[in-house]
Amino acid sequence: MFLFRGITVESSAQDDHFPKDISQLVLELKLDDGLVKKADLLSRKSSPGVWDANKSLILAEVFTHFTLSVFLELDEEVHQLLASKELYGPDLYDRSGESADIPLGGHENYLDMILRTTVFAVGFFRETPGGGANNIDNSITQQQDEASLIPDDHPDKPRRLSNLAHSFFTRFERLGNLGDLDDAIARFQAGANLILDDHPDKPKRLSNLGNHLLIRFERLKNLSDINEAIARFQVAVILAPDSQSHKRNWLTNLGGALRTRFEQIGDLDDINDAITHHRAAVNLTPDGDPYKPKLLTNLGISLETRFQRLRNLDDINDAIGQQQAADNLTPDGHPDKPDRLNSLGGALLIRFRRLEDLDDINNAIAHHQAAVNLTPDHHPHKPNLLNNLGVCLGARFQRIGNVDDITNAIERLQMAVNLTPDGHPDKPGWLTNLGGALGTRFERLGNLDDIDDAIAHHQATVNLTPDGHPDRASRLGNLGSCLRIRFNHLGNLDDINNAIVQHQTVV
Repeated sequence: MFLFRGITVESSAQDDHFPKDISQLVLELKLDDGLVKKADLLSRKSSPGVWDANKSLILAEVFTHFTLSVFLELDEEVHQLLASKELYGPDLYDRSGESADIPLGGHENYLDMILRTTVFAVGFFRETPGGGANNIDNSITQQQDEASLIPDDHPDKPRRLSNLAHSFFTRFERLGNLGDLDDAIARFQAGANLILDDHPDKPKRLSNLGNHLLIRFERLKNLSDINEAIARFQVAVILAPDSQSHKRNWLTNLGGALRTRFEQIGDLDDINDAITHHRAAVNLTPDGDPYKPKLLTNLGISLETRFQRLRNLDDINDAIGQQQAADNLTPDGHPDKPDRLNSLGGALLIRFRRLEDLDDINNAIAHHQAAVNLTPDHHPHKPNLLNNLGVCLGARFQRIGNVDDITNAIERLQMAVNLTPDGHPDKPGWLTNLGGALGTRFERLGNLDDIDDAIAHHQATVNLTPDGHPDRASRLGNLGSCLRIRFNHLGNLDDINNAIVQHQTVV
């Protein structure tokens, strides 16, 4: 078993023209004592040549004495699987480790597709029986020993430290030990410190460090982590010339981190700067680039965030324009199409709640329904798409009072809950929305089953929400309100007593 985190590719073939019609990929890796010995990329109609593995492939984490042959058809099914692994998007390189700078003139996007397929293919072997914690422990020990033998001024030292950092992070993902995340960040920092500012790899190393600081912030909510992440992204952006193909990635990472900090502390300078950086990333990227829709979506989200704070209609109008452009640039059948439709529908719902223009809510529902229709039930995004559709249907019911809308809303929200396993962080939110919709229908139709079910769902939400959670107070309040409503209809003192308990807990 081995873990595959990222690759750097350079061509050593005499002919740099990669065939346009490649329809299959054969990858053979022969691993001995942690070194890649050979890697061949072949096509049906012609061969691009044998690539020198020492220059063409760097595996961040490899285990010894293993031979793997992988054959993949590069068809639509593979691309759908790739999308389900979230390997598409402008942050691929920062997320996966070593970036892929491919000097194959005019064929960067095609090679990029092959690299994504390669990452996905080898990823299947991460949970192979016979692997597990002992293997990664041994890998980390070996990499630590190797790194300790390399002097700091050796040009390979930063890469070795980066690979070791990724191994620590992989163990953190598997076992959840925060010490491993700390060790990963420390190695990313050490590797970045060893590279001079004028080295072309410096921005990449800083961006990797920033990404993992953000991950620790999401876990611990320590503001020093997000402050440091933003500082690293800022330096990466400053050091990278506009001609650097990955600068847009670092700009969008910086914008996302600034938006996250704004959501934590509310400093308007952060959201203003986030929008500036997201717009810069968009402006650096031509319309034909496959990453352009994702960058437009990120810009739209930041504009929505500022609208929620300042209520300036120019922001929400601009946000809808960016989301519409992202959707227009994403062809039907593309694995990201449902997410584009979902983002556009969300922006339209926000404007509807401000202006109450029925065209906005009708269009929002249409986009969300299309996103749901394009997404199979087993896809991890399906519950979120169903929830958002249910929320929009509920909003239209509140506006025009058609019972079919609230009934359809409840059906979609129930499906979202059913598709979400216990323990998933989004399940309490889905239960809250379902309970709210059932309470709304009870107030309209008076069916006691609805208020009983609403109370049950709100109680389940409270049970899943730990003390100290920022949403616990509102969820207790929702439960108390439904108990009070049932008391008003049935006069059962237990309900009003329980309602008082919930509200007192909030206070």
